[in-house]
Amino acid sequence: MRSLFCADPVRVPPPVTSKRSAGIASFVLQPAVWAALPNALVGLGLAFLLTDRQLAMLVHDDAFYYLTIARHIARGDGVTFDGLQPTDGFQPLWMAILAVLAWCVPWHGARAIRTVLCVHGALTVCTAVIADRLLRSVGVGSSGRVIAEAILVPLLAAMDIGMESALWTCCTVAMLDAIVQRRAPWWQATTVVLVGLARSDAAPLPITLAMAFAWRAAVAKRSLQGIPWWALVAVASPLAATLGRYLCAGHVVSIAASLKTQLGGILRFNWLAHAAWGIRIRLLAGVSVSVAAAPTLVVGSRNDSALGRLDTGLLGAGVFVLAQAVGLLLLSVGGVGSWYFGAPLTLALLMAVRVVGSRCNGRVGAVVCIAAACSFAALLSRRLILRPDRQAQIAVAAWLRHNTAPDAVILQNDGGGAVGWYAQRHVIDGDGLVGSWGYQHALDTGSVPAWIAAAGVTWVVTDSLPTATGIHLFLRRWHGPDVVLGAVDPARASYCAGRYCIVRASVFGLGTPPHV
Repeated sequence: MRSLFCADPVRVPPPVTSKRSAGIASFVLQPAVWAALPNALVGLGLAFLLTDRQLAMLVHDDAFYYLTIARHIARGDGVTFDGLQPTDGFQPLWMAILAVLAWCVPWHGARAIRTVLCVHGALTVCTAVIADRLLRSVGVGSSGRVIAEAILVPLLAAMDIGMESALWTCCTVAMLDAIVQRRAPWWQATTVVLVGLARSDAAPLPITLAMAFAWRAAVAKRSLQGIPWWALVAVASPLAATLGRYLCAGHVVSIAASLKTQLGGILRFNWLAHAAWGIRIRLLAGVSVSVAAAPTLVVGSRNDSALGRLDTGLLGAGVFVLAQAVGLLLLSVGGVGSWYFGAPLTLALLMAVRVVGSRCNGRVGAVVCIAAACSFAALLSRRLILRPDRQAQIAVAAWLRHNTAPDAVILQNDGGGAVGWYAQRHVIDGDGLVGSWGYQHALDTGSVPAWIAAAGVTWVVTDSLPTATGIHLFLRRWHGPDVVLGAVDPARASYCAGRYCIVRASVFGLGTPPHV
């Protein structure tokens, strides 16, 4: 007989945990997330602890063009950098994001830069999360994912702050994840379109991915089971974008693309030795990814797992990176900086971790995390200290803002992005990257003085150090000799800082009489 003092044990029901809470907990506890956390905290601290002048040192030079165009759009001035002439020298998706932000929050000085830093950091974290999820789905262990995050986050966080690099990389990784994991068709098609909008020259990337999957199916003697939505969108979206640009601007490419790529590059001898370091990195990334992923077409062609699809996607991406690098090598005449290879380096990192990730252990991951964090801190410190040219641009902008009329029109050959942003004046970009096609026609036909007079230019900012023959004013041309507009005595400059000198346009015999 059961004793009265021996009651049945009380059964406590297990705690009820929703799937959403369990998913959040599993995500937070991932080692790769903790590997990215220190760099995220550093970036957040930089956004709110640095002074206004220090923030200006972090931002990429060309990012000020984006900031200024977004400010004009928010004010209702149209898509323009100088407030006088329309331009299409930008990447549309990043420009649209900044324009929305400029309309929603105060868009001036350091406050706008802090907003851009936060968006840049958010895109970096999103890229890291998607990459971690993609690597985990193909069986890469926690140590390998920790190494991937430890390298990827500092790489993207410190690269070209304020430019479209982080956005393009995030869209590329999201597209690869959507295709490999076979997400919803509408999401696959959306990521394909976003890649082309993030960088116009990346529009062929989804096409090379579609070709890689088609070739893999042919080798495996397996039908494609219908053409996927993303492959159709990959072909249609570049054509639609080209047609839209032609209908809106009358040209099939942007003015920046027209200036930076010309057939003249093919005629150079020994062009490989003189290629920009950015092109060499892209060549290396394209070759390494393509070679590492090529065996999947033969060995793993019958394997329709996520790992096989990832190798196929990386093969298509590697072929695109390689073809793009060769095209730039033959056609580029300049302006191929690091903002072109954020995504290629990320793809190379994913392939490297996919190949050697299983051989990594905790000690290797810890060493890589420490080395990556130190490199991240060193790079940011270098940007904060070694930027004398940016300090000179800010000084020039301050002088113009306090000594010229609000409607003053200023012509500047180089460095006009930061000057236009901080001076809040009509600063015309002398080399025409963010100018109009009409200004570029004036440069090509030698009618710049007449164009300057019609624009009402009252001040000129030169960007060459004074020499024994005086201060020289020239306008850079990307494919042809520079346009030389004269030289004056350095004593006639109104203000000089670094290599920049402010001179009245009338001193050079240009423009109209100044208002002040």
